[in-house]
Parts: sequence; structure tokens; C-alpha cells
Amino acid sequence: SVASHELKTPLTSLKLQIQMLQRQIAQGNPTAYSKSKIDQLVTQSDRQVKQLVRLVDDMLDIARIRSGKLSLQKE
Repeated sequence: SVASHELKTPLTSLKLQIQMLQRQIAQGNPTAYSKSKIDQLVTQSDRQVKQLVRLVDDMLDIARIRSGKLSLQKE
């Protein structure tokens, strides 16, 4: 349940950003295409995608450790 919550948080943010842009485009709002708006959307989306990648990588590492395919060497 923790993993599900952690994965859904950035996905929800991405989904909301896309829905807001779609709504602005559907309403014919010209600011939806402004460079500053697109830059902001890309920056926020990139941050969320990086968070998702980090979470998935962490989950894969945990799965590898549990299956014995990755070992920890304490120093």
C-alpha cells in the first residue's frame, strides 16, 4: 500500500497538469501555448517522471535483494 501511494502521488500530479492543459486548449485559451506555460509544464513533468523512475528503481532493487540477485556488502 505504501508503494502504491508513493507511485500514485507523482502520477496524479502529472494527470492533473495534463487535464488542466487540455481544458485550456479546449476553451481556446491562447496562454495554454505560451512559452512560459509550456516550460513550466515540462519542468514539472520532468520532476515527476524522475521521481517515478527513482521509486521504480528502488522497488526493483528491493525485489532483487529479496530474490538473492543483488547482495548488500556492508562496510
